[in-house]
Amino acid sequence: TPPELADGFSIWDTTGADVWPSIFKAHIGWSNELYVYGSVPSAVDTLSNVDSLHFIGPFEDELWTGDDFSHRGDTIQVPYPADSVGLVLDGTFGSFDIIGGAMDGAGNRRNITVHAGYDTIAPTLTPIAFYNPDTSMLPSTIPLHIEDEPDGGHLWKVCYKFEEIETLDFVCVDYRMEWGTYPDFNNVDFPAESLGLDPQVQYTIYAVAVDSAGNPSEPVKLNLWSKIDFKVVDINDTLDSDYTGSQTVLAVINCDPDNPPDSMKFAEVQSALASTPWQPFSRTSEFTFETSVNETKRVYAQVMFGSSVTSEFNYDEIILDTVPPTVVRIDAEDPNTGDPNWSQQRTVKITITGASDTPPGVVNALMVSESPDFDYNTQILEFTTDDPVVIYEAAEEAYEPPSDASEDLLDVLHNGQRRLFARVLDRAENESQTKTYDIFIDWETLEVVNFPNPFNPNEGPTHIRLKGLDSGANVDVKIYDMFGNPVWSGVLEVESGSHAGQIEWDGKNDDGEIVGNGGYICIIDMDGNVVKRKIAVWKGIE
Repeated sequence: TPPELADGFSIWDTTGADVWPSIFKAHIGWSNELYVYGSVPSAVDTLSNVDSLHFIGPFEDELWTGDDFSHRGDTIQVPYPADSVGLVLDGTFGSFDIIGGAMDGAGNRRNITVHAGYDTIAPTLTPIAFYNPDTSMLPSTIPLHIEDEPDGGHLWKVCYKFEEIETLDFVCVDYRMEWGTYPDFNNVDFPAESLGLDPQVQYTIYAVAVDSAGNPSEPVKLNLWSKIDFKVVDINDTLDSDYTGSQTVLAVINCDPDNPPDSMKFAEVQSALASTPWQPFSRTSEFTFETSVNETKRVYAQVMFGSSVTSEFNYDEIILDTVPPTVVRIDAEDPNTGDPNWSQQRTVKITITGASDTPPGVVNALMVSESPDFDYNTQILEFTTDDPVVIYEAAEEAYEPPSDASEDLLDVLHNGQRRLFARVLDRAENESQTKTYDIFIDWETLEVVNFPNPFNPNEGPTHIRLKGLDSGANVDVKIYDMFGNPVWSGVLEVESGSHAGQIEWDGKNDDGEIVGNGGYICIIDMDGNVVKRKIAVWKGIE
């Protein structure tokens, strides 16, 4: 009666632990090195007792652990008991059977055969483009193309590493335990549910395929099951992905800068993607719609890694609107007093009347400037047709027009007013016609100012400006030299409905003679409220 082997027989390699991404333990029976362990954990014989253990297979005539043994033919024999016997493979490549067993004192043997193998060739792993349409959960399996040498180790497991999960080194899932050769694999298990992965997170994932001998493939990055990060934006305003006023837009593909696609293609219709030629990848690319019809436009995109790994398509939408909005008029006023002629604040309240746009266009903002070319103190102020009011802050210094400016504008500015130029903008940034409004904007606390000061009478007058006056009042203006001698006098007539006025002094006395360099005193009597102002004349060295 042969001995009983209650716990069987096993062969395993000497690798103690998996180390990402290059060292992995082999499947039982397999190894990628010549040194292995053989073990018959327990053997029982009630009559003549167990005498020895034996191992039959492609072994060298030695034990690397230094234990006592004998060698008879292809059999290694060791005294019982012996655990973890250090066997040395002879280098026979591929799969083979190994027999392990025990012999009692009467020479009866009990044998167990295990499938084993020796393999040093690593498998190859190639990701396959995959699109998961269910945004509420990540897939439980993913397609991978895996190959291993014929008659080598079979695929044993696939291991994944997630850069975003710092508490997890890596995780492996068993795939095939069968004996044999499997050149291609699809639908490999993916541990999305067991790890509690968030479907809204774009994980950075690396994978290796490990064969039964513990040989790992080169790690590959898996980032192809989600839609590519693709946006269509206005070519003139890359922050706007909702509206465009141009038939040509900018297609933007965001990707891993360390692993960008090699090719890309775009089409306005999904069915046209198949016949659209590939072009070299670029993060940004211009795309022109086939028609200029104002409507919601769609652009489909696809990328390719290498010459065969293609992503699923993705698309983005943008509204094309080339029709400018219209506006009837604008009105401005002091935001506190409501005065439509004079603002004592630096800010003015502007009301837009009759702003409208043709669908799909939508009125969005008022562009305001103090220059007809919209290049001085220009502000874009958002509003809605339900609340068509904006607040504009005037420039600290009044606009200085060029010499060829219109006489009308020069007259307004010379009078001390500000002219506001305004255009309505829609969401596509199309501009309406220009509307204007003239208003005094004076937030200075001084009641009397003159400019320029000093001034040169040979080049032009100084402007004496007064505010805080009664409408329709007459104001006496007198200028004296530093010795108190009268030089010039005039009367400022304040227009009806106005609270300010301006009078010029050309630097001449009452006899029409240009005064000399020096300081002069301007005395203004405003209904008994006397204000003095120093004015300097400088004509250069005389």
